[in-house]
Amino acid sequence: IAIANAKIAYARFEEIFSGDRWERLASGGAHEQRPLWASTGTKNPSYPDTLYVDSLIGPRTVNTVPPATLTAFLDHGATEETLRLQRDAARRELEQLARHGIRLEEVAAQLQAEGLEAFDRAFHALLDGISAKATQLGGRWFPSKPQLGEIDRSVEEALQEIHARKVVSRIWAHDHTVWSDSEREISDRLGWLHVADAMKKALRALDRFAAEVHEEGYRDALLLGMGGSSLAPEVFAKVFGPLASGGLSLTVLDTTDPEPIQSCTERLDPTRTLVIVSTKSGTTEETLSLLRHFYQWKRRSLGKGRTGEGMVAITDPGSPLQRLAEAYGFRRTFLNDPTIGGRYAALSHVGLVPAALTGMEVGRLLDRARAMADECHAQEENDAAWLGAVLAACAAQGRDKVTFSATGAIAPFLDWVEQLIAESTGKRGQGILPVVGEPMVGSDLYGDDRIFVDLRLFGDSSDNESLRTLRKAGHPVIQRWFADRYDLGREFFLWEFATAMAGHRLGIHPFNQPDVEAAKARAREAVQAYRQSGRLPEDPAHRPSGDALPTFLRQAKPGDYVALQAYVAPREDVDAALQQLRATILGTYPVATTVGYGPRFLHSTGQLHKGDGGNGLFVQIVSDAVQDLPIPDGMEDSASSITFGT
Repeated sequence: IAIANAKIAYARFEEIFSGDRWERLASGGAHEQRPLWASTGTKNPSYPDTLYVDSLIGPRTVNTVPPATLTAFLDHGATEETLRLQRDAARRELEQLARHGIRLEEVAAQLQAEGLEAFDRAFHALLDGISAKATQLGGRWFPSKPQLGEIDRSVEEALQEIHARKVVSRIWAHDHTVWSDSEREISDRLGWLHVADAMKKALRALDRFAAEVHEEGYRDALLLGMGGSSLAPEVFAKVFGPLASGGLSLTVLDTTDPEPIQSCTERLDPTRTLVIVSTKSGTTEETLSLLRHFYQWKRRSLGKGRTGEGMVAITDPGSPLQRLAEAYGFRRTFLNDPTIGGRYAALSHVGLVPAALTGMEVGRLLDRARAMADECHAQEENDAAWLGAVLAACAAQGRDKVTFSATGAIAPFLDWVEQLIAESTGKRGQGILPVVGEPMVGSDLYGDDRIFVDLRLFGDSSDNESLRTLRKAGHPVIQRWFADRYDLGREFFLWEFATAMAGHRLGIHPFNQPDVEAAKARAREAVQAYRQSGRLPEDPAHRPSGDALPTFLRQAKPGDYVALQAYVAPREDVDAALQQLRATILGTYPVATTVGYGPRFLHSTGQLHKGDGGNGLFVQIVSDAVQDLPIPDGMEDSASSITFGT
């Protein structure tokens, strides 16, 4: 059929480019568009290896022949003009095909679409390869290793042990003994190693889903989630935004403060907003409270029968959220791989469903992740293994404050890295503290508990002087370059693998979060107790005063850190005030500072705060809600026994 179709196409070519009309065009300088027979190798071994060369010979044609086929043709091909032979037989074959119900036009359209997609992927892979090589030549790591005497030797010894014990290959083999004698929450938490390959198979479905909701008039997406369910989507929303006319504007809501909840309620149109509810367990109290509020918000505009059309769930199979979504007729439930933990889920449905809705090229992101995964198979010259060894060696020698900086569009990535490291390593009386967004100060104000990591887009040389000053002062500085924003795919996987390797070196189980789970259980208990009694526990608090905070902070000693935990509405003016407070603390006391909005930080850095060596000083900033909002007791129950501001 392919040869018959080519012969009829060639006949049409000769008809178009002949006669008086064509001669007039040619005399005016027109050029004919010659038929091109593309990639004419033979894939079916039962066919002659020169079939698509021998059968497609004719004047004014082009044949792009694979090298092996060209060699075969030179050896035993037939040089006869064949395209003009048996045209009537070719027409009969095509007519017979139609009588069997096969529409050649539809087949050709599908093949053309698939071919264009393949060429597009190949073209972007070529560009990505050039970018990656340019970045490599420009120094993706600068310097490649920190030169710090004992730490440098410790890293080299660690890499030798990693190689001798075949740790990299054991990780890929899902060997739980890399981290623990028990396989509990390890053997069933390693799906992230292969998620990029798995999600490539889901790309078409994601693209169709994104196109479908846009065609139906949705213009915004509102994601409700906490911790690992919200941080990667937030990275995509901030780094990429709505990229094209087909992309939705994504808002991530991971707070219970009434002010931003009310803002979303007023700003968004319930008839044109797709609400995405994301929770691995399906039981996260904050997320389910937000779900009940926004379900009723949509119901008031759409009516009971249509509310579910604008609701989407992302959860594990068999979770309470899956059952709830089925009961209330949600538009779609994406069941995530249950062997992927929340903070390792950026490249799964958790991150990629929202990413696809923004109009991102999700396939391009996954290609970068797959390239890094391939690199992470290497037993030697493995960037992720090296990085994990550095983090662990520094932590073992007291440099357990990884101070991050990032420039430009990639800065939002740091909030995701913060949770990954803190929740993975903060347990059993130790941990690595990620310090994100801290104001830069003079190198003399940093203690010897620091290691610095700088992330930036390739070619960005801003603030290099500060990094040089830190190196001169003896601090380890690692610099990581992004070829472009889609290198997020590489970095997600690299930091996951590096964190898992650091856990191995420190003797820490990097995939569980016992204190976070306990906090979630206590939150559910507290909510239930309040509904029954109407009272909250009484805790001592200090009104702001001139000496209360300084008196508290004077306890700080080298190696400690101050965590500002702000249970207030996230706003730009609040951000600025918290940053000013951090700068003041940093300039007065020899300690690192972190900031987290509540309750968000409980699902991000909370595990480290509870599980590390106890060297944190915690300042909680609270305020009364100016405008409170009730939390519905049920999906369709207007009664409320508790509010978001409680």
